[in-house]
Amino acid sequence: MPTRRAGTIEHALTPFQRRRQIEPERAEFLYRLYELLRNAPESSSADSKQRSFEAAATGEHHWEVVAISEDALRELHENQDRRLIQRGHAFSRSQRFHHLFGPGTRKVSKSTLMRFYFEHDVSALVTVKENSSPGSEHWSDLHPVPEGLFPAAGFSVKYRKRLERLWVEEQVARLDAARSA
Repeated sequence: MPTRRAGTIEHALTPFQRRRQIEPERAEFLYRLYELLRNAPESSSADSKQRSFEAAATGEHHWEVVAISEDALRELHENQDRRLIQRGHAFSRSQRFHHLFGPGTRKVSKSTLMRFYFEHDVSALVTVKENSSPGSEHWSDLHPVPEGLFPAAGFSVKYRKRLERLWVEEQVARLDAARSA
């Protein structure tokens, strides 16, 4: 369950986040869109507001994989099939939307919006089973993923033999060696 600490919301992926600088023009555009959506007529659905903002904010680091569960590592190692893993969100997209646009929420500054949105736009690779229930408390131990591995490929991720596959093999070997020691 996400916890609040010093004006931010922490969750299972907080230790793995990478700070991103958003280009000033993009930040300005997104902030103007945020203001428009906050002031949209009541007949505008929450779903349409959420999809509109997410579509505009989508970019190079959208849903970036910053961690992988141990179960997902082992699943990839044993089966070499990326269809057996999914990107999981420790802080759900709907939670993020509610925090920014929900009833009774206060308008935030541009810098707060950029920081909050993009810090909560990260994912972990988890097994289909781990991702089938809300939250992240039931995920197996998380391990950091180096920047650039598992880039987006539609709703999935790339799993290249010379990059991700070798990295997965190294990680499982490291985990097994630590377990044997």
